[in-house]
Amino acid sequence: MGRIAAFLALELARDDELRRARDTAGRAEALPAAGPPWVVLVARQRQPGDDPAVEARERSRRELRLLAPARRMSLRGDAESLELRAVIAAEPDDPGAALIASRVAASLGRPVALSRPFSAPLERPAAEAAARMTLEAVETLADPPTVARADRLPAYRLLGNLHNVPDGARLARSLLEPLLVSRADVRREHLATLRAVLDYPGLAEAAAALGVHRNTVAYRVRRIEALTGWRLSDPELRLPLAVALRLVQTDQH
Repeated sequence: MGRIAAFLALELARDDELRRARDTAGRAEALPAAGPPWVVLVARQRQPGDDPAVEARERSRRELRLLAPARRMSLRGDAESLELRAVIAAEPDDPGAALIASRVAASLGRPVALSRPFSAPLERPAAEAAARMTLEAVETLADPPTVARADRLPAYRLLGNLHNVPDGARLARSLLEPLLVSRADVRREHLATLRAVLDYPGLAEAAAALGVHRNTVAYRVRRIEALTGWRLSDPELRLPLAVALRLVQTDQH
């Protein structure tokens, strides 16, 4: 009996050593050679109601590895993880790793979040936590950015809490009422145009975002101004309109 107990104790100790070795190996996992600096990317690998088979997740991870060489990006975890985590080496032509992150987001078809750049391997866990918090914040938005950045986390949280403003949705609909009384297709066009004009620095950029010609945007702006009496160049109106648009979008989701 004593020999059996000793054998079991030895096996348990061996299992414990193996677990510790695996944990140590995971913590010591090499970061991409092109860094420092590095950034951490976090995205959902498995979502409620949309949980593809392990084979599909493995295939997706293989496709992601083709988006950048190993010296620039390494995936962490495995296909069983709830999250997809990657470490990306930032380079002078892409200091925040936004270009690679955009490719990852397009491949996944969902938002991704990036940490701030870091230079010491020991800073990776904190960077990963920051990217995770950023992803959670943008997931509350009606129209989340494709690539969310940890340095904008307070802004995302502010936008995510606009619905808590007393009477916010009612006041937003009141401000936008001249555009909300149109037919559904016209209303969508007006609101999308207004959002683009407020979000981008010029008509050319707004037109590119909408996928239409600059002259089309200019015509729509004139129509909106004629319907509402607004001047969209008025800074006193631009911020309230931008906030109202987000409140109305949140109210409709």
